[in-house]
Amino acid sequence: MSESVRKIRSFHSRGLGLSSTTDKFCCDQWDLYVANTMFQSEECRGFFEHWKSLRVEGDIIPLHKDFLDNPSPRYAPFVHISEISETGAMIVRLMGTGLVERWGRDKTGEAMGEGQPESVREVLYSNTRQVILNPCGLRSEIELAASGGSEMLIEAVTLPLIVEPGKPGRLVAYSALLRKLRYGEYSESYKSLANVEWVDIGAGIPEAPPMMHGQ
Repeated sequence: MSESVRKIRSFHSRGLGLSSTTDKFCCDQWDLYVANTMFQSEECRGFFEHWKSLRVEGDIIPLHKDFLDNPSPRYAPFVHISEISETGAMIVRLMGTGLVERWGRDKTGEAMGEGQPESVREVLYSNTRQVILNPCGLRSEIELAASGGSEMLIEAVTLPLIVEPGKPGRLVAYSALLRKLRYGEYSESYKSLANVEWVDIGAGIPEAPPMMHGQ
């Protein structure tokens, strides 16, 4: 990665709790990053493009309010937005209707990973905090147990949003089914993290790879 790309952004005053220095970002380099991101589903790839389209000139991350003001009927049902609480937990602030149906209940107001083993929450929080603190994306493949005894596989993409200065950092996640549920089933519990990787959105990625369970 070129030095000019490494220096693109160090967020602070624009609401990610990090300082803000902007170099102009080259469109051909951006397109190269997108091409090198190995999304498994067209849905996640499309959501990534939708998120990118909401950026204002000079920024590599869209504003939280712009994301909310420009919902996509295609993606909104399977979106959730969460924020970092004072205790460091990631609290769900918005959950799409499709996710409510997939999980069998609305998790708005709950901590992400609530009810899961401590080791699962540790990995989840470590990876999602990096999305905010080192502005980048996260692509995950997650295996879940369904209510009827079958297994489901989802692909999720998690991306940062710029909030007002002084507000808790926020991120948005979208997920698509790679292995579908049976009729009438809903997701019941977490099983394993099958694959996870950083997505370069133009500010580089953390030096260490995302955490996997057992690390």
